[in-house]
Amino acid sequence: MVVMGCATFGPDDSPVIGVKIGGSSDAPTFAPYYCDAPATSPQVFRITVQEFVPGANPQRVTRCVLALEANPSKRLPMPWTYGSKMPGFYIEGCEPLARGKTYVIQVLGAGAGVETFAVGQDGAITPVQYGHPCGMNSP
Repeated sequence: MVVMGCATFGPDDSPVIGVKIGGSSDAPTFAPYYCDAPATSPQVFRITVQEFVPGANPQRVTRCVLALEANPSKRLPMPWTYGSKMPGFYIEGCEPLARGKTYVIQVLGAGAGVETFAVGQDGAITPVQYGHPCGMNSP
C-alpha cells in the first residue's frame, strides 16, 4: 500500500514537500516529492519520524532521525527504507514502528513537509489527513 499527501510546513514561500509512504510497519518506505513537481526528488537534509502521544498534554516523541552528515550536494536515494543507513547520512534511533500508533514524518531540505500516518494492528500504514494543499493533486 502506498499513501501520499502534502502539508505545509515552515515559511509560506518554501516549496511544499509531500511524502509517498509505502510498505508496512516492518519495512516502511518514504519518498519525498515536491507537490508542484511530483516527478522531482527534493534535496533532503533531514527526515524525522515522531510518535504522536495523545492525552491531556499531547506530544511528539522522536523515534528516528536521518540527517545529512556534511555534503549538501549529496542526494538521498528514493525511496528511503525506515532505519536504513544511507551513504552521506547518519541515523539515530529508528526502532521498529509500533502497531496501533500514530506517527508524524517531517522532511526538511530544499523545502519542507509533514505527513501524519497510523500503523494499524495488522501493520498496514494509513494516512491521517489533517489537510494538505496538494492532496487532491498528489501523484
